[in-house]
Amino acid sequence: MKSVKLRTKDLIDPESEIHYAYHKSLATITTPHNHDFFEIFLITKGEAVHKINENEEIIDEGDLVFIRPNDTHNYEKSDDKNCELINLAFPSSTILKLFEYFGEGFHSDQLLKAANPPKFKLSKIEKDILVSRFEKLNTLKRTNKKKIKTELRILLADIFSRYFIYDEDYVN
Repeated sequence: MKSVKLRTKDLIDPESEIHYAYHKSLATITTPHNHDFFEIFLITKGEAVHKINENEEIIDEGDLVFIRPNDTHNYEKSDDKNCELINLAFPSSTILKLFEYFGEGFHSDQLLKAANPPKFKLSKIEKDILVSRFEKLNTLKRTNKKKIKTELRILLADIFSRYFIYDEDYVN
């Protein structure tokens, strides 16, 4: 199946720098696609088959996945199980600025150049807290784009400094 290219200009609000989606079904997100932006998704319930860069993996509740531009992926049902996920998409410039801010001690190249997207398994408590934070972000007034942008950046800084640190000095 041919891949669809999603573009920042068509999906992400340029002022708030975010596209938020809570998918209660895989029906609308099963087409193979890649994009010119980054995204994070969190599996909130169930499981699915994640087809990513010509590989397949089972993703289930608590999986937090960082998708990079040009990762080609889609989702399929796993044994007729339902899957729900929250997806945050944001421009490449947002995450690259964050990585620059983190400095040379943050090994962003390990996140950006890995063959497959980085994935982290959250505990149930961590997943529930992150879902709450995602939902809080989504409940901000749509007209207050500066606040949304700031809250997104705070959330991304927390996620990447907490879950996506690849450093021999840390033991996971």
